[in-house]
Amino acid sequence: MFSMRKILPGSLAALALASTTLAADNSTVEYGRYLVENLGGCSDCHTPTLENGQPDKTHLLKGAMLVFQPIHPIPHWKAASPDITPTGPKWEKWGETGFVKFLETAAWPDGDKADPPMPAFHLNAHDARAIVAYLKTLK
Repeated sequence: MFSMRKILPGSLAALALASTTLAADNSTVEYGRYLVENLGGCSDCHTPTLENGQPDKTHLLKGAMLVFQPIHPIPHWKAASPDITPTGPKWEKWGETGFVKFLETAAWPDGDKADPPMPAFHLNAHDARAIVAYLKTLK
């Protein structure tokens, strides 16, 4: 005979575990979004702007021509920023682990460092993973 008592407790436990994991994942992504959008200012360089100067949210973090330059020459200054979404060449080359390493050490897996104006971030592992979790949600 089929007994709901035997299935229900296990099912509720599995549902609780799944919803806890989902909540943890969502809070990590939201924290990463907060770091990217409010503290890091990543969109300032990595998102193209519309004619009115506002960010083009349809191309969020897809890379852009920089709208500023230094007054005096700075060696290796880049005129454009790369696409840092999962569909971009940087992501394809270095992957999730490479992005986390870069955010923690300011160096890519091969030891290269980003050229200016990219800041040399040295984030803790939690913050770096949260940013990458958010970046993974972008298309």
